Amino acid sequence: MKCSVAIFVLSVVVLAAQPGEGFFHLIPDVIKGVSHGIHGLQQLDQQEMDQQQLDQQQLDQQEMNQQQKDEQQLNKRSFKYQAVKHRIA
Repeated sequence: MKCSVAIFVLSVVVLAAQPGEGFFHLIPDVIKGVSHGIHGLQQLDQQEMDQQQLDQQQLDQQEMNQQQKDEQQLNKRSFKYQAVKHRIA
């Protein structure tokens, strides 16, 4: 996909040039621009992946905290139940 875009851009540059105009000096600039664009997209993809990992870690931590709270509440209820059971017996 990236190569097809680069070929398309170069084709547009070649077709848009009028006869007699020197356009060969533009080709290195176009290639640099395309390569910078591709590199920028790769950096954005990496940033998105890093953000997704961070979000997943936060969700996992929240889930773990909720499980600990639930377990503590269950232990408290169980302890109260055992205390009441011993008083009755």
